[in-house]
Amino acid sequence: MDNHIRNKIAALITMGHSDSQKEMVETFVNLYVEDLNESDAKRFEDLVQIYEDKDVKRHQKKAKK
Repeated sequence: MDNHIRNKIAALITMGHSDSQKEMVETFVNLYVEDLNESDAKRFEDLVQIYEDKDVKRHQKKAKK
């Protein structure tokens, strides 16, 4: 993410549209996902689950070290 995007997010936060960058980005993602057609929404959910599973496996490997 470049500084121009961060500045736009900071401006929206300053205007009271969010409490944090994380919350603002999550709002943007949710708004985008809500407009996906059914097929793309399903694919999105499947891909998110794949990435979440990978994160869990990576975390488990680090915990074993």
